[in-house]
Amino acid sequence: MYHRRENRHHTIMHEHIIFSQEYLSACSFESLYKAFCAARRARGFKRCVLLYEKNLEYNLGRLSYALCSGEYRHGGYHTFIVHDSKKRTIRAAAFTDRIVHHMVCAHIESLFEKRFIFDSYVCRIDKGTHRAIRRAKKFLYGSSNGYIRPAYYAKLDISKYFQNIDHKILFSLVCRVVRDEGMRIIIKNIIDSHHDAIQNGRAKGIPIGNLTSQLFGNIYLNELDHYVKERLYCRYYVRYMDDILICCVDKEVCACVCAHIESFVRETLLLSVHPSKKIIAPVSSGVSFLGYVLYSHTTRLRTSTIQRAHKRIIQNYALWRSGDISLLHIRDQRASWYGYAKHAQARHISNKLWEVFR
Repeated sequence: MYHRRENRHHTIMHEHIIFSQEYLSACSFESLYKAFCAARRARGFKRCVLLYEKNLEYNLGRLSYALCSGEYRHGGYHTFIVHDSKKRTIRAAAFTDRIVHHMVCAHIESLFEKRFIFDSYVCRIDKGTHRAIRRAKKFLYGSSNGYIRPAYYAKLDISKYFQNIDHKILFSLVCRVVRDEGMRIIIKNIIDSHHDAIQNGRAKGIPIGNLTSQLFGNIYLNELDHYVKERLYCRYYVRYMDDILICCVDKEVCACVCAHIESFVRETLLLSVHPSKKIIAPVSSGVSFLGYVLYSHTTRLRTSTIQRAHKRIIQNYALWRSGDISLLHIRDQRASWYGYAKHAQARHISNKLWEVFR
């Protein structure tokens, strides 16, 4: 391994690669401190954060040197399972690696932001679930503005999306935009830090728990977004990660658009549409999207969402009676539920759900 510092050109050479001043600035102590503050947010009292912060200057200095010298290698993951709407396997990286994730996202996110279409709503500034729902409802029931209003909709879901993302394709999509060689090395290090399977010699899968995985997931399906908008000329299209909603004037057009999307996803991105979650139905029957059911005059909560909340409340009540959780914990969960339910006509249902604690 060979590396040397060039003061005249402000670069570092490592294994015949010259690290740019932009990359060295991204890996500087000041940049990593900002990334540390972002990674610490909402995790400030965890043991790993407190231990890291105890020798903060030394730890960040050592991380900066490892990144600038090309010696940084991504560590392993702590794996655990969560049950929300379905069972998910979460892989949490070490706190040092999370700092690197925040640093990378801070420096490349703006490069991709201007390449994303307007109607992609996940993990972006001034976007999110409720803006996606408002946009979908405008497409479904709003003013037509001279266009024929959609009568049918199609809803698609990518089968095991994060587990099937192809590493080689993802890295090639990133390299189209990220020109800095040093940043490419770090990104490849992060991508190759985990895989769920090897298929035909190709690594598949990125961990759900990484901050970078949210950005990478958006980059991967951005190819589909541009295909739908620029090749299929589909005006009414909304995507929230791998949840896709398309509105069309009739059923045949919907089916044709879905067929083209399935073909593109299979051949270009090496993914597949979940067969049992593909829905083509009339708009008038209501549209289930992102946990809500959209109608022309109202928005309601899905029945499965209410049933899941009821089950969780009963479990929490039993834990509270046995002294395993505090009333403060219950109040936090209730506030979270009301914050979610207020975007639908669900006040009566919400009050009834929480009646057990009155």
